Amino acid sequence: MQAGIHALLTLHEQYGPCEMELVSDSAYVVLGNQNIARKRNANTDLWMSLEMSQDIHAHVQWRHVPGHQGVKYNELADQLAVEAKRAASW
Repeated sequence: MQAGIHALLTLHEQYGPCEMELVSDSAYVVLGNQNIARKRNANTDLWMSLEMSQDIHAHVQWRHVPGHQGVKYNELADQLAVEAKRAASW
């Protein structure tokens, strides 16, 4: 969720309201955004931040991709996240 919030806020800061498709390997996040009637008992603060971050854009569509299944940019995002985590832990 934090990655989505950061992406949405950064895009808005740089380009203003956008129309976009956000792709994630997190079914929890994608399904939670596609159907807001789903239970969101946990992480309510993050869900609220994510909703507010979406509301400043013209249109946000969510799409789920399977993780670690060779999806090119999903694999790249995972690699970058692992590298960033390693760099931060030094």
